[in-house]
Amino acid sequence: MSLDHLRMIDLNLLKTFQAIYDEQNITKAAEQLRLTQSAVSHALNRLRTHFKDELFVRTPDGMLPTSIAVDIATKVKQILVQADILFLQDTQFDPATSTRKFVIGIPEYVAFHVLESLLSRLQKEAPRMRIITTSINYMNGHSEVSSEHVDLAIGHFPPPPKFIGAEDLYTEDFVLAARKDHPLFEKPEITLQDYITANHIHFSLAGKDAGQIDMALRKLGRNRNVQITVSNYVLGLSTLKKTDLLYSGPRHITEGLAKSLGLGLRPLPFISPEITVMQLWHKRFDADKAHTWLRDLVRSICN
Repeated sequence: MSLDHLRMIDLNLLKTFQAIYDEQNITKAAEQLRLTQSAVSHALNRLRTHFKDELFVRTPDGMLPTSIAVDIATKVKQILVQADILFLQDTQFDPATSTRKFVIGIPEYVAFHVLESLLSRLQKEAPRMRIITTSINYMNGHSEVSSEHVDLAIGHFPPPPKFIGAEDLYTEDFVLAARKDHPLFEKPEITLQDYITANHIHFSLAGKDAGQIDMALRKLGRNRNVQITVSNYVLGLSTLKKTDLLYSGPRHITEGLAKSLGLGLRPLPFISPEITVMQLWHKRFDADKAHTWLRDLVRSICN
């Protein structure tokens, strides 16, 4: 195989592409790369000439990628990561000086429990490392990791395929929340019949009107009435203050938000389902020292 075409490749151009793609702003990309705006603009012009496409179009919302830029973005990231691994594999990774950037896919209920501690540790141990978080859910976790849209996924997911690394972090059960003066909360004990007779609010990023709670109820031959499904925990729990709705959610975020919103909490009137929160990554990063360090950090926080 001829490698003559490699003489035309300048990794700095790809770094410029990645910075503009991330920042969607020439000035911020220049700051990230520690270059002048003129140098970044010149590199962008070279990229446009090579790909015969504008790649990024100036809009009121910033420099937005064209369809071709979106298509090549994942490949560019893969090349840069692999180059980083190649040239740094024999050096000692030092979190104190690392400027590595990671994209972490994490749902709201896990972020509430993990993110504050993670950022606190990063500020102390890896102050120059950059973290970008993006929402992720049960259904798209595998695809986000396999496409490398995220470097690490943390949440509840189906068993992953063989090319995805996985590690269990912790198990979480569910609790029941409502306004403190809810008629059912004034009873000494809430029965299963009370529970299924009431109206419920359900959370789902994917817009599904059934989840873990409903599967647990079906095993008992019962169903509940989900009156509204929302995709935001704060919004959902806030609606409880002026309604007779009940909410059943993961313990950590439900207890935390209930305290700040002045809501009441009760155990479920049946055996709570449990979800296992895990972290997923593409196995190509098994030996990546920085990636391994981040996974170890997440594990230590969750433990």
